[in-house]
Amino acid sequence: MRIDAEDLTTGERFTGEAEKLTEDDIAEMKSYRFAGLDGTVRDVDRLIDNLDNLPGVNPDKWAEARLRLKEMSKAVVHAGGVVIHVGRKLLDCVLYAFREYPGATFGAIFGLIVGALISMIPVIGFLIGGLAQIIAPLIGAVIGYREDLRDKKLKRTIQDEIVRFRNLETG
Repeated sequence: MRIDAEDLTTGERFTGEAEKLTEDDIAEMKSYRFAGLDGTVRDVDRLIDNLDNLPGVNPDKWAEARLRLKEMSKAVVHAGGVVIHVGRKLLDCVLYAFREYPGATFGAIFGLIVGALISMIPVIGFLIGGLAQIIAPLIGAVIGYREDLRDKKLKRTIQDEIVRFRNLETG
């Protein structure tokens, strides 16, 4: 199936042939688990704007992250004459992971809080606060992710999503 896409930042166009892409893949990529993602650009932007700020995250950085999510949500691919909002589908995957796998989400949030607390300790915070704010959320997410993986559902979900996107590969 012919794939046409355009880089949102450079305007560069891409065309290729996705031999593994099926009608079922297209139907799946056009379905969303969150109300609003299948609506207008305004609905998607509103959904992103209404995401709660994560504890311990600088509000300016959170605003920047939401802006990047909005940009990503606008990415589209034309497959066989059908418009697939791949950016919205990626956003759907991220939101689904946050909802379904609370261990990883809780671990990352816990790590953000620990990193923020470490950075507030006099002298030590100055010396290692910046590094702690990076490493603590990663460690927390990994620990939570390991807990989520124990039931194997997260691993299967990630593999299923990767397969769906992999079918967009062109030869």
